[in-house]
Amino acid sequence: RRAVFDVKTARVVERPLSGVGGVAGLFKTDQEARYLAVLEVELLIEEPDGRRAGFVSAKAERARTVEEGVTLAEREAIWFAMTEQLMADLDPVLEDSIRTRLAGFVIR
Repeated sequence: RRAVFDVKTARVVERPLSGVGGVAGLFKTDQEARYLAVLEVELLIEEPDGRRAGFVSAKAERARTVEEGVTLAEREAIWFAMTEQLMADLDPVLEDSIRTRLAGFVIR
Protein backbone atom coordinates (compact mmCIF):
# COMPACT_ATOMS: atom_id res chain seq x y z
CA ARG A 1 0.00 0.00 0.00
CA ARG A 2 0.96 3.60 -0.42
CA ALA A 3 0.16 6.63 1.70
CA VAL A 4 -0.26 9.96 -0.07
CA PHE A 5 -0.31 13.15 1.97
CA ASP A 6 -1.78 16.00 -0.07
CA VAL A 7 -1.89 19.64 0.95
CA LYS A 8 -5.14 20.76 -0.67
CA THR A 9 -5.07 24.37 0.51
CA ALA A 10 -2.36 26.43 2.16
CA ARG A 11 -2.99 30.14 1.99
CA VAL A 12 -2.89 33.37 3.91
CA VAL A 13 -5.01 36.26 2.68
CA GLU A 14 -4.40 39.82 3.80
CA ARG A 15 -7.37 42.17 3.91
CA PRO A 16 -6.74 45.87 4.58
CA LEU A 17 -8.94 47.36 7.30
CA SER A 18 -10.25 50.90 7.27
CA GLY A 19 -9.31 52.92 10.30
CA VAL A 20 -11.04 55.64 12.24
CA GLY A 21 -10.71 58.92 10.41
CA GLY A 22 -10.73 62.53 11.55
CA VAL A 23 -9.43 63.83 14.85
CA ALA A 24 -10.39 60.63 16.71
CA GLY A 25 -8.09 58.69 14.39
CA LEU A 26 -5.11 60.76 15.54
CA PHE A 27 -5.44 59.48 19.10
CA LYS A 28 -6.17 55.82 18.36
CA THR A 29 -4.04 53.03 17.00
CA ASP A 30 -6.16 51.26 14.42
CA GLN A 31 -6.00 47.70 13.16
CA GLU A 32 -4.33 47.93 9.76
CA ALA A 33 -4.92 44.48 8.27
CA ARG A 34 -6.59 41.14 8.91
CA TYR A 35 -4.90 37.88 7.97
CA LEU A 36 -6.91 34.74 7.31
CA ALA A 37 -4.85 31.54 7.15
CA VAL A 38 -6.31 28.27 5.88
CA LEU A 39 -4.67 24.85 5.81
CA GLU A 40 -6.49 21.82 4.42
CA VAL A 41 -4.86 18.40 4.01
CA GLU A 42 -5.81 14.88 2.99
CA LEU A 43 -4.16 11.54 3.75
CA LEU A 44 -5.02 8.84 1.23
CA ILE A 45 -4.18 5.14 1.45
CA GLU A 46 -3.96 3.41 -1.93
CA GLU A 47 -3.88 -0.29 -2.72
CA PRO A 48 -1.05 -1.52 -4.99
CA ASP A 49 -3.48 -1.49 -7.94
CA GLY A 50 -4.26 2.21 -7.30
CA ARG A 51 -7.68 1.77 -5.68
CA ARG A 52 -8.47 4.00 -2.72
CA ALA A 53 -8.39 1.96 0.50
CA GLY A 54 -9.19 4.83 2.84
CA PHE A 55 -8.67 8.50 3.45
CA VAL A 56 -8.97 11.23 6.04
CA SER A 57 -8.96 14.98 5.73
CA ALA A 58 -8.61 17.90 8.09
CA LYS A 59 -8.93 21.66 7.84
CA ALA A 60 -7.82 24.48 10.12
CA GLU A 61 -8.37 28.24 9.93
CA ARG A 62 -6.91 31.10 11.91
CA ALA A 63 -7.50 34.84 11.70
CA ARG A 64 -5.50 37.67 13.18
CA THR A 65 -5.43 41.45 12.91
CA VAL A 66 -2.34 43.65 13.11
CA GLU A 67 -2.03 47.23 14.28
CA GLU A 68 -0.80 50.15 12.27
CA GLY A 69 2.94 50.55 12.21
CA VAL A 70 3.85 46.89 12.75
CA THR A 71 7.36 46.22 11.47
CA LEU A 72 8.17 43.54 8.93
CA ALA A 73 9.94 41.51 11.65
CA GLU A 74 6.81 41.71 13.83
CA ARG A 75 4.62 40.64 10.90
CA GLU A 76 6.87 37.67 10.22
CA ALA A 77 6.65 36.68 13.89
CA ILE A 78 2.84 36.90 13.67
CA TRP A 79 2.81 34.76 10.50
CA PHE A 80 5.10 32.20 12.15
CA ALA A 81 2.84 32.04 15.23
CA MET A 82 -0.23 31.64 13.00
CA THR A 83 1.47 28.75 11.19
CA GLU A 84 2.28 27.05 14.50
CA GLN A 85 -1.32 27.55 15.69
CA LEU A 86 -2.71 26.14 12.43
CA MET A 87 -0.56 23.03 12.82
CA ALA A 88 -1.57 22.70 16.48
CA ASP A 89 -5.25 22.93 15.46
CA LEU A 90 -4.85 20.46 12.60
CA ASP A 91 -2.82 17.82 14.45
CA PRO A 92 -5.44 16.47 16.90
CA VAL A 93 -8.16 16.41 14.23
CA LEU A 94 -5.93 14.50 11.82
CA GLU A 95 -4.64 12.16 14.52
CA ASP A 96 -8.16 11.33 15.73
CA SER A 97 -9.34 10.70 12.16
CA ILE A 98 -6.39 8.40 11.50
CA ARG A 99 -7.05 6.43 14.70
CA THR A 100 -10.75 5.99 13.93
CA ARG A 101 -10.95 5.77 10.13
CA LEU A 102 -7.54 4.33 9.20
CA ALA A 103 -6.87 2.16 12.26
CA GLY A 104 -6.43 -0.95 10.12
CA PHE A 105 -3.50 0.65 8.30
CA VAL A 106 -1.58 1.83 11.38
CA ILE A 107 1.39 -0.32 12.38
CA ARG A 108 1.72 -0.64 16.13
